[in-house]
Amino acid sequence: MKILIAGFQHETNTFAPSEADWDSFVEGGGMPGMVEGEALLDFKGINLPLGGFLDDLEGEGHEYLPVIWASASPSGKVTKDAFERIVGKITDALKQETPDAIYLDIHGAMVVEHIDDGEGELLKRVRELVGDEVPVVGSLDLHANVSHKMLKYADALVAYRTYPHVDMDETGSRAAKLLKLRMDEKKRRYCAFKRIPFLIPINAQCTDLEPAIGTYSLLENLEAVHDFSHADKLYFSKREDGGQLDAAQRAKNPPAQHPVLRTHPVSKRRALFVNPGFTARFADMTEAESQPLLHFLFDHATQPAFVYRHRWRVHDVIMWDNRCTMHM
Repeated sequence: MKILIAGFQHETNTFAPSEADWDSFVEGGGMPGMVEGEALLDFKGINLPLGGFLDDLEGEGHEYLPVIWASASPSGKVTKDAFERIVGKITDALKQETPDAIYLDIHGAMVVEHIDDGEGELLKRVRELVGDEVPVVGSLDLHANVSHKMLKYADALVAYRTYPHVDMDETGSRAAKLLKLRMDEKKRRYCAFKRIPFLIPINAQCTDLEPAIGTYSLLENLEAVHDFSHADKLYFSKREDGGQLDAAQRAKNPPAQHPVLRTHPVSKRRALFVNPGFTARFADMTEAESQPLLHFLFDHATQPAFVYRHRWRVHDVIMWDNRCTMHM
């Protein structure tokens, strides 16, 4: 697989008086200075997203088209000159050769003098050059301002999970895994986006402390309760034959608690384990408290891209894997 790799990072504070010009990216500030071409491959083994991306793909025989990696210290807006020159190097490379895939090491909170959504514009220009079939995957800072435009033009975006950011290389590795998954599946995965009216002040964002450490732990270890009584209320009670379970049957089939995210024992892929018919609530939460998130997950799992419907014909046989498939 031939992969174009590039990086363009800036965390913009529009109230700051200083600007990020070309020289700011050449110098790099607290990050490595600007590098181009084969020098990007020297990021292997470094705790940066590009380093983790390259480490994950090490030894798999991929060919790289390394273009540019540039970062500047947080400041006011990026100048139009710097943005157009750096993005121009990426788009010029794409005009010369279309790769099999693209990886962009970006921040997600860049504002430019003439563009409010720097990363969204970068992804748009890249997508317009390569079309819909070439996967475009990016890694983001945890403080990214993810936009609809970014999700529209990227196949997948993955962000740091720590603050201070100690998992930058791990994030690049996750981006590489997503890219390989996208290539294997030969179609774009579903991207979900929901903005909530809530901001955490920076002094409470540290992922080594509450509330952030508990929130991430909850998401990773969330369990749900599956209950036949719930299915009775939703479905069986409406059947003319009165198909509800009796007391003895319910005693033999008590509620069961399982992780919401499970890893398939063979493919090692992560999969949701929730079902609109039997998943009643999350562990340690009431049904009322569970409903908003459960319905979000149900809508995600049952979207048309994930659903298979079969029109039966004589001699047809259908098999499925119960470990990762809902059958309804």
